[in-house]
Amino acid sequence: MKYTISEGILEKFPTACLGIISIHGIDNAKDTTGILKLLRSIESGIKNQFQNVKASEHPRIKCWRDAYCAFGAKPSKYNCSIEAMIKRILEGDKVPDINDVVNLYNYISLKHLISAGGDDADKIEGDVMLTLAKGDERFKEIGQEGIKHPNAGEAIFKDENDVLGRRWNFRQSEKTKITKGSKNINLQVEAIYPAAKKDIEEASGELMQLIRQFF
Repeated sequence: MKYTISEGILEKFPTACLGIISIHGIDNAKDTTGILKLLRSIESGIKNQFQNVKASEHPRIKCWRDAYCAFGAKPSKYNCSIEAMIKRILEGDKVPDINDVVNLYNYISLKHLISAGGDDADKIEGDVMLTLAKGDERFKEIGQEGIKHPNAGEAIFKDENDVLGRRWNFRQSEKTKITKGSKNINLQVEAIYPAAKKDIEEASGELMQLIRQFF
């Protein structure tokens, strides 16, 4: 299995950078207290960090809002994953406790303000591509019924048969969602601002260290 960024994405977003972590044979059903504590601790940090700063105006979030505009999605209606989590925290809510791996990548995403996500690798069909949608691809959102289609020109992750993520980092698919029963998992850490590679490597490295530590 390989991950590819299409020419269309790179032409439109030449500074896009993607890090992939492949995890094999883990037990994701333990509900590790230490992982949840990390997530809750970073929520407190976010409240302090954004006390006097609008999330939408932070450079690492604004770049995603600009990207959404570039492929035709209103960022006021569709928040990237980082902005959505930050808004939830600032409104007094908590990031949902999903499972250990998801909690870990959400922690890293909030700590570094870099987008992170993942898929159950056993559910992926063929290779994965970050590309611009044609508009006829199939997508079933986590927790939703029925098949929908992305808008033409929208940034998507897709395998050979289905969309795995819409609007780059807005919604992930039911098909490959990470559950407590997931054993083999692919994670992605991504950014689109200039000179993001170093930050991607740092965030990915920390995420790998935490996976080794807890699993």
